Amino acid sequence: MFARYVETLLRPRAKSVGGGLILAMVLVVSSGCVTTPPREGSAVEWLVPAATAYPPELRSAVTRFWEQIARGEWSRCFEMETPENRDRIPESLYEAYYKGGWKISGPIEILDVQETGPEKLKVSIRMKRIDPRNGNERVVFLHDVWHKGTRVWFHNLNDPLVPLEGKGR
Repeated sequence: MFARYVETLLRPRAKSVGGGLILAMVLVVSSGCVTTPPREGSAVEWLVPAATAYPPELRSAVTRFWEQIARGEWSRCFEMETPENRDRIPESLYEAYYKGGWKISGPIEILDVQETGPEKLKVSIRMKRIDPRNGNERVVFLHDVWHKGTRVWFHNLNDPLVPLEGKGR
């Protein structure tokens, strides 16, 4: 079902108010739609208070994931999604869905890390994004959820527009 939905969004069609409105909603609501050309140095700034405890390997994973997002390296981002996420959406749709969204216009600031369960952390993020439809810039706050795997941390795709269904359904 999700595959058909994304395919209809990507298919050329005559201009219509309804279709444009749906595409605009997808671009606005999507929390992962970010790309920007590579910049010198890291695209990620850690502003987490020093007293906040979190695993050092989480910092490495979060930094790597968001730097790859900033460079548009979708296949590398997809590999960092939880196995459940990779099972419910094909990589080609993951890339198509996130590729054309809001552009990052400044540093990605990591503000806080909170434990939300065993081996589960919420990462609070602030960044400036540019709306691809009109060029307007705005500050966006998101909450990434990360799960500890056997040896690595996985990003948990939590976009409300991505349904919980398997690839074959």
